[in-house]
Amino acid sequence: MSSEIKMKLPDDCPIKPKWFYHTKNEKIKFVWFLYEYACAYYNEIMESQDKQVKQWTKSQNSMELAGYCAYFSKRLRKDLIEYIEDISSDVICDAGYIEDYCHLNSRKLNLELAFLAQSSLIRLLEICNTCPMHCLDDAGRHCDLFDRYI
Repeated sequence: MSSEIKMKLPDDCPIKPKWFYHTKNEKIKFVWFLYEYACAYYNEIMESQDKQVKQWTKSQNSMELAGYCAYFSKRLRKDLIEYIEDISSDVICDAGYIEDYCHLNSRKLNLELAFLAQSSLIRLLEICNTCPMHCLDDAGRHCDLFDRYI
């Protein structure tokens, strides 16, 4: 009998790994990267000192912000795949993606959120360079981290 120990995710980010897969076959390293990116973006937004971003975060509850960050991460899926497959040399965090989700935001706020999205992606990619998981190098390989957390 297996006595697998489930670990709890950090409390500072309400985004859950299970939001990123529907089937066992989707529990791959690339999808884990999308989850990590959503969390990085969430933290970047929460730490922003921009006045408009602060007002925006106060008008949302943590689950609404988490849902937005998960959406944005998943929306970048195609762009990230093109990047890791060397089809594209960069990933642009498009303010239009934000506008599609946040219809009432000002253009200035959406541009700031796009800047934060780009910044969090750059930071995460820097961390990935030293991470032993190699999520982007082995993107299609099964990721057991999905099964370790509740």
